[in-house]
Amino acid sequence: GIEEVLEGGDWADAERLYKQALSADRRNAAVLCNFAALTLDVRKDVREAEKLLRESLDADPAHVQSLYNLGNLLWDHRRDARGARTHLERAVEADPSDVPSLCNLAQVLALTLDDPSPALQLLSRALRIDPGNVAAMVELAGVEAQRGAQGAAFALLDRALAEDPRNAGALSLYATLLSKQGRAEEARQVLQSAAGANGAEAKVDYAVFLLDGDGPKPSREEMEKAKGALQAALDADPRNTRALARLGKILHVTNGDAAGAEALFRASLQADPAHVETLFNYGHLLWDVRKDVEGAAAMYKRAMELDAWNADVICSYGGLLAMQDETRAEELFRQALQL
Repeated sequence: GIEEVLEGGDWADAERLYKQALSADRRNAAVLCNFAALTLDVRKDVREAEKLLRESLDADPAHVQSLYNLGNLLWDHRRDARGARTHLERAVEADPSDVPSLCNLAQVLALTLDDPSPALQLLSRALRIDPGNVAAMVELAGVEAQRGAQGAAFALLDRALAEDPRNAGALSLYATLLSKQGRAEEARQVLQSAAGANGAEAKVDYAVFLLDGDGPKPSREEMEKAKGALQAALDADPRNTRALARLGKILHVTNGDAAGAEALFRASLQADPAHVETLFNYGHLLWDVRKDVEGAAAMYKRAMELDAWNADVICSYGGLLAMQDETRAEELFRQALQL
């Protein structure tokens, strides 16, 4: 069956089987939903995945997994808060006990509404349904921190880490809160410990903390530690796009190694053609080093299509266009100021 093929990692054969199943029944919501997930995760084709999910919902408007997946796609790739909220609310309406839908709806509301109450209510409900759900604890801790309830946030993270001591999300947020309290050394120790115990993502989190800490710029020692952590992340996962994008930026901006940086950016985009940070960093290199305005514009434009709220991308694209289209550049700068 398809499940066995997926477990074996034969994506091409899985795609063939999904198409074969759909040729027999084009209105099978579950097959359309699963095929959309494969299309997004493996082919990185956001547009086709969205089309398949909408087709799934035409067949079954109350298909919870399709509602959940489409809500996440609209938020993660389109920054379409209204569309994401609509579909996640429908998922919760179809299954009020679906904890992932409750958590992701809360995340969208927390980031788009001034009032944290709706997100708090949804996450509290998720934890009543599943008291040991670590993702819900971490999400609720983030909302509590957002509204200034640091004590409640730390208590939730302590609960989460009691359940899962190596949870990268909990450790990363714990370090962030420590850093905001001026406890940078404690934050560094938390992330350094997580990087040693966990996989590639925790190592990238540690490197990002060293690079983007409270100081104006990382010291030489911090830069070298960050490079070491990023290389360790790539040793653990050679296709880790965050590590490739960050290490490529260091090679370009700090070391002046444009060729080495470009090789990493190409590897990152081969792993994930929709990785916004890589598109942004590669666009900067093409503009700064190669003087390839057309290539840089294509990178920035693609990054904007994927993340319409990224002020860095918008400003860089506007700066590029200022030499060619002042009106459009001014529109972009105004858009960035509204974020």
